[in-house]
Amino acid sequence: MPVTIQRITDLNGMDYESQLEFARTMGRRRVWRDCFHTLWLNIETKVYRKKPAKAQRFRRALHEKFGLSKEEWEALRSYFANYEAVGVVKQRNDWLEKECSRLRGLLDTTSNSRSDVRATGDADEEALAAHRAMSNALYQNRNECRRRVELLWKACCYIEHTPIARALKQCRGKAAWHMHPWLRQQCVQAGGCCARRCQCCSRRPGSRWDTWVGHCTPACTCCMKHDGVEVPIAPMEDPIQLRYSIPPAADDLFGERMMDFTVWRC
Repeated sequence: MPVTIQRITDLNGMDYESQLEFARTMGRRRVWRDCFHTLWLNIETKVYRKKPAKAQRFRRALHEKFGLSKEEWEALRSYFANYEAVGVVKQRNDWLEKECSRLRGLLDTTSNSRSDVRATGDADEEALAAHRAMSNALYQNRNECRRRVELLWKACCYIEHTPIARALKQCRGKAAWHMHPWLRQQCVQAGGCCARRCQCCSRRPGSRWDTWVGHCTPACTCCMKHDGVEVPIAPMEDPIQLRYSIPPAADDLFGERMMDFTVWRC
């Protein structure tokens, strides 16, 4: 039974035989996708030199024509999930570094103000214990960042031969890709920095964190101060639940727009 392939989400509503035919057809198409990988790259390179937006449209057409395997979709989901996790870890790191610095300054001030450095009060012991705990939390947070970045790049390597991975690479190559009006509006609606004068989201991240750039997470130091929150959330734990489905479901408008403005329209 022949099946006309338009989208990966067209499986909804198919009977069993149609689903089998769909899977066989998509399998053959992915073989063609990979066999002509060099041809697609050459076409994209020619188009990209003139109009990058056309290169993205071409990649999107290839993606919708050939699709992804189940494992490739899972790798793409892993990419987005770990990208969000890196954002939380990065913004937690900002708060932890400031808190460590504050506690270190408090210890130095207390130590310098004492005539007898051997005398140690309860307040000093509490401050020292707090500093040690914060330093340990900072160390663990940096390890978590390294782990998440490793997972991020593993996902990238698994799908690097696909059109959607090349679209992601072009998108992430732009310094302010995340400042698209629709993405900024999501930040505004969530009460993030795009809704305030600080405009923290428009600042470039430091070179140490150049694997991530984005909008406010629940660990954003500026948002915490604005909301009167004193302690950031814990790092995200697996399995990470995204707010949208990958691949986007037929009725997931938010997911469709997220893919549009974080992959295709950059």
